[in-house]
Amino acid sequence: MEDSLDTNKNEFEKLEVGESPKLNDEQQKDKGSSPLYLALTIIVIFIALFSLTFSTGLFFHNFYYTSIFVDGTSMYPTLNGYEDIPDYRNHGGNYIGEKVDFGIINTNEHFFETLERFDIVATYYPDDYDANGNLKSSASLKIKRLMVFPNEEFYFDANGDLFVRDANSLNTEFNFIEQDFYDPFMSEEERDNDYKKVTSNIPSEPRILGEDEYWVMGDNRGVNPRTNLARSSDCQYFLKPVKKEYIQGVLVAIEGTCTLASDENHNLTCQNKNYTWPILY
Repeated sequence: MEDSLDTNKNEFEKLEVGESPKLNDEQQKDKGSSPLYLALTIIVIFIALFSLTFSTGLFFHNFYYTSIFVDGTSMYPTLNGYEDIPDYRNHGGNYIGEKVDFGIINTNEHFFETLERFDIVATYYPDDYDANGNLKSSASLKIKRLMVFPNEEFYFDANGDLFVRDANSLNTEFNFIEQDFYDPFMSEEERDNDYKKVTSNIPSEPRILGEDEYWVMGDNRGVNPRTNLARSSDCQYFLKPVKKEYIQGVLVAIEGTCTLASDENHNLTCQNKNYTWPILY
């Protein structure tokens, strides 16, 4: 027994400083098959894959999509422009410090290929362009809901219901279009109050859109009783459709809330972002 111990001792003495004793094949097999070794290997692989996926997703998120935040309440209650202030015109014009929704839009050139009715889009308005068709320096994107497509004839009735037909079709019958973008948890009364209110400007007579024209509206319809103005400045307000070239992107997701702040040029910015589980559109 002592000889055996001495032999092992001599073997260790032959090792250089910092060198570990070599394991035989059976010992290597035992090490590789131990539960702890397997668990650590799985954890390392999982962390590596997660890091790679997160990095790739973050790169794709930041370079493929464009970040936006909601400034105003024309899309209330779907999108929150100013927390607990559905009638923001009574707020005195000072919105610094208010919490608003922020998210991402797809502005890539192919987004039109998958555009559907009731998608939420980011668009300019006709008055954002000068007489020569150039975008004004004061222009800003508006977040609205896409209601009617090119070459469609449409009207809204007194209840705010939408009726549409193909303007190129021989069939003159209008189809009722269910506005199924409501919050499923809202009561019928809340839906009528928030979505179905209409202004005197809304087209009650059929109107035909051209080949490159779209009709967009905010979800917060109706009239502000104090100002007698529409709650949403949109196509129903200025009675003009937006052209295809005005639409810059489609909303992909709302990712959380942020706090409105002002930069050195007095432009609104989105600070202190609070990420939540994303709401996809």
